[in-house]
Amino acid sequence: MKSLRNLAPAFCLAAFCLLPGITQPAQAQTAAGTMLAQPRPAQVKKSRKNPFAGVRYWAYQLKNLTAKTQARIARSPFDLVVVDYARGKGIPQIPLTRQQVAAMKHKPGGGRRLIIAYLSIGEAEIYRYYWKRRWNNRRHRPSWIGKESKEWKGNYLVTYWNRTWQNIIFGSRNSYVDRILKAGFDGFYIDRADAYYRFGDNQQARNRMSDFVIRLSHYIRSKKPDAAIMMQNAEELLTNVKLVDAIDAIAKEDLLYGISYNEELNKQDDIVWSTDLLEGAKKRGKRIFVVEYLTKPSFIANAKKYMKDHGYVFYYGPRGLFEIRESVVTGKTTGQLRRSSASDDGEPHAVTQTATAVKLTGGGAVADQSSAGAANACPSLTEAVSRGAAAIKFRKGSSRLQHNSFAALDRIATAARHCRKTRLEIAGYTDSDGSARNNKRLSRRRAQQVAAYLARNGVGRRHLRAIGYGATHPLAPNDTSANKARNRRIEIKLLPQ
Repeated sequence: MKSLRNLAPAFCLAAFCLLPGITQPAQAQTAAGTMLAQPRPAQVKKSRKNPFAGVRYWAYQLKNLTAKTQARIARSPFDLVVVDYARGKGIPQIPLTRQQVAAMKHKPGGGRRLIIAYLSIGEAEIYRYYWKRRWNNRRHRPSWIGKESKEWKGNYLVTYWNRTWQNIIFGSRNSYVDRILKAGFDGFYIDRADAYYRFGDNQQARNRMSDFVIRLSHYIRSKKPDAAIMMQNAEELLTNVKLVDAIDAIAKEDLLYGISYNEELNKQDDIVWSTDLLEGAKKRGKRIFVVEYLTKPSFIANAKKYMKDHGYVFYYGPRGLFEIRESVVTGKTTGQLRRSSASDDGEPHAVTQTATAVKLTGGGAVADQSSAGAANACPSLTEAVSRGAAAIKFRKGSSRLQHNSFAALDRIATAARHCRKTRLEIAGYTDSDGSARNNKRLSRRRAQQVAAYLARNGVGRRHLRAIGYGATHPLAPNDTSANKARNRRIEIKLLPQ
């Protein structure tokens, strides 16, 4: 979600602060004027070991939960994996069985991993069991269902304090929570608590969402006292001590990079603001998990260091969450995995030096000085590449550059001519249409076309390296024309001399 740092209360300046006036009633008043029952707090065991205490590595996958994917999760080295409650492309999706969930819990060579289920509480999803077919007609939807999300098709904003919606989530034998528990999941990954801000980032909206999460947590633990409960984002709600005490962990997306949905460093004050709130929860014994959607080795390396310095559990993967990345545990960067896997046409590719690091000033992470030279010496080239690579386009099935690509390439060439000690690795990618061999060749020709254009515009050829990776490591599933367009791309990396 977009940062809410500037909307935080002015008096909340320390690493942890308490908002006055927040209380938790035994029962909550709903929009309909009736009372929503909840377990009394006395039913919940107060002193309990944090179920996430032993987790060192975690992964996060919501899409493509096929039998093959489930087997891959079972073989993986992760201590915790967040998955969806259901799978498939149909409506409604098919819930995972208790046997399927149990199979993913067993680690190779023995041992046990946590499998927790994704649960959205701020939006209704048309592919869930509770969505009624008549609701597809806007006129027949209940009043508590609002507008469709601009980011996620098929997700609809809800008035989350409404009794009917909350009863769908928990409170009956057939509720969403009870279905997840029956399937044998170890706990819950509560998402879209940050949807409250769509109703105005005011104290009432925050209180309503905080109370919802607290009641939900009490209900879960009345059913399963050892359930692991993690909330994603909405870190501004962590100023409510009772909410913090109701969960075991907080997961934060895009802490360092990608708050604008582009792979670029966030503003320093956004990083510090979120980190301060996370640190306050950590002081109360909560585990902190961070997911960054990264592909650049330098960004991955810096993120790893930042998380290690702060004691956060780090994971990086594709923003589409359609596969897990074991490289988080193995230590190999995404770039190294790409180079090692890009050999389907029998052509070897030497491993180059690691791409440049970026220093996170004020955030606690320090760049590796042995690899930061190119970025520090050539900020203009770094900016030209980060802004221009996405604008490089080709005709479909061709390596011929489109005319609207030339302006970006000219800016990159101009900057590169002034950065003579920096080399560029130009990587071409395609979608999955066609054979792997043809895609590999096409992606290589496209990368070579970019290198040739830069060379014609004054960039020394010895400073350019063109590689074709074909359809490997897509940014999104190759299931729609829009996603395929994202995967047909050029990536340019700055390498030290």
